[in-house]
Amino acid sequence: KWLESIDLPSSVTTLKRNAFFGCQRLVSVQLPSQLQVVPSCCFASCTSLQTITIPASVNAISSDAFKSCNALSSFVVEAGNTVYCSYDDVLYTADSTQIVAFPQGKTGSHTTPMPLVHLPAQSIAGASIDTLYLPGVQTIDARAIASCGALKAVFLSETVENIVRNAFSQNGGLVAIHVAEQNAHYLSLDGVLYSKDTTVLLKYPEAKPIPLRDDHALIPTIHDSVRVIASY
Repeated sequence: KWLESIDLPSSVTTLKRNAFFGCQRLVSVQLPSQLQVVPSCCFASCTSLQTITIPASVNAISSDAFKSCNALSSFVVEAGNTVYCSYDDVLYTADSTQIVAFPQGKTGSHTTPMPLVHLPAQSIAGASIDTLYLPGVQTIDARAIASCGALKAVFLSETVENIVRNAFSQNGGLVAIHVAEQNAHYLSLDGVLYSKDTTVLLKYPEAKPIPLRDDHALIPTIHDSVRVIASY
């Protein structure tokens, strides 16, 4: 747990599960040039790890290989890797259709690539970004964008068709969810997410300011046509 850096020999092709789990002082790792597999929880809870370069030889990375690496701000993928790529510091499959790992220490904004149409559960959970743009996404699963304490705004395009319950749960700083006017399924009014016909309130952002009435009561403002307040 006191390891701060390591340069693995080039002969290593596979790392074991939990190999560096909990190495909280580990800042940098030089992965071997012939490495093929990064297994489950291999670098999980390495809370000081800031960036990592994926060699061209790697062909399998577990989705939780870098779980709870709170300082990790970027992935770099070497040229020649045919399975993975790095897009705006985030680790994707080479065709950009799937997020493999989102660096939890990445700040600022992120725009997903157009080929990405599905956000599975936990794919952007716990991230440190403040703004998220989803230009091509069609489906957002439960807790796909959850527990992102710094997240203030999410921008959904006209492509979104299905938002699963709890997709945006526990984002304590979220102020607004914006939806493109052309979207046929969802609508945003003053940052609040509704069904297109405004009869269902889907998500009132946790940090959206609530107006103070004349009687000093704090009551959220919702559209008059709302008939159902969904558990989102």
